[in-house]
Amino acid sequence: MLKYLDKSEHKEFLSFLKNYWSPNFIYVQDNNYFHYEFSEGSNFIIAKEENQITAILGFLMYEDKKGDIFNVVWKNSGKTDDGLKCLQFLLNAGYKSVSSCGINKKTIPIYEFLGINTGRLKHFYILNQKLEEYNIAKISEKNIKKIEAKDVEDLIEAESIDKLLKLINYQELKKYNFYKSPEYFNKRYFKHPYYKYHILVKAKNANSILVYRIVKANGGSCIRIMDFLGDEKEFNEFTNYLIDKMLKEKHEYIDIYEVGIEDEILENSGFIERIEEDSNVIPNYFEPFIQKNIEIYYMSNCNSKFRMFKGDGDQDRPSIVKEKKDEE
Repeated sequence: MLKYLDKSEHKEFLSFLKNYWSPNFIYVQDNNYFHYEFSEGSNFIIAKEENQITAILGFLMYEDKKGDIFNVVWKNSGKTDDGLKCLQFLLNAGYKSVSSCGINKKTIPIYEFLGINTGRLKHFYILNQKLEEYNIAKISEKNIKKIEAKDVEDLIEAESIDKLLKLINYQELKKYNFYKSPEYFNKRYFKHPYYKYHILVKAKNANSILVYRIVKANGGSCIRIMDFLGDEKEFNEFTNYLIDKMLKEKHEYIDIYEVGIEDEILENSGFIERIEEDSNVIPNYFEPFIQKNIEIYYMSNCNSKFRMFKGDGDQDRPSIVKEKKDEE
C-alpha cells in the first residue's frame, strides 16, 4: 500500500528512520526542525506491508497546486522494491516536475532506466588572493583570476519577504525553472530556524535574487552561494558585491554548486571550476567539518532548461542539533 504519511503514523515513521537511516539523523533528533521542514510531517510517501512501513520518500513543495517538488530522504527497508514504487507514485502524481539534489551516485542507473535526467552539480570558487594561508580550503595550486575590488552601490540585502516583494516583480520568476513561490522562499530562507541566509537584490529595477550564507570552520570563514533566481545578466553584479565583501572581511573564498548557469557567466565573474580530480580542496561538509571535496549529483524529470543549486532540496540543512540561529 502506498499513501501519504498521516500524523498518527509519525511515531512509527521515526522508528523507521532510526532503524534504517540513523538514530542520530537530524530529523530524528530535532522534532521541531522536522516539522519546520516537512509541514507537520505530511510531505512523505510511505509504503506499508502488513501494517508496517517498508519504504519512505520525502519531498519539499516549491509551490502549492502541483508545482515543482524536490525529493529528500529516500529509504527502503531492503525487503522489497517499495522504495521504487514510492518514487513512481510521485512521478505519476501530476507535479510540474520531480527532482532531487544530492542523490546517491549508485542510484543513477535507476533514474536513467526511468528516462530521468541525471548529472553532477558543477563546483566553482573564487579564492581570496590577499590571504597567505587557508584554514578551510586546502590549496596546492593557487589558481586565481585577477580580481579588482569594485564598489557596488545599487545592491542591498532584503531583510524580509515583504521588503523583497517591493523590490522585484516576483511573478516574472515563473518563467525560470525551478519556481519557488514567495511563501516557500520566505520559509526556506528568511524563516529558517537555524541558518542566517542573506538575500541580495538590486535596489532598483531588480530582475534577480541571490542567496548566500557565511560559514565558519577550522578558524576560517567562507561565503557560500546557495541559490539564484532570475536574470543571469545580473549575476556579475552580485559577484562583485561578494568579492568586495570577501576581501574586506577576509573570508577565504566564495563558492557555488550549480547547474544551469552558463559557464561563461561564472568564469567572467571570476570563478574557477573545481573539477573532480582537482588537487585543491574546497570543502562541502561543515557539520562536522571535513576537509574533503564532495561531489553532488542530481536528477530531474524536467525536460526544459533548469537551474539547480545547493540550496535546492535539503542539501543545505543542519546535520547536528543546534541551540540557536546563526548570527552571521
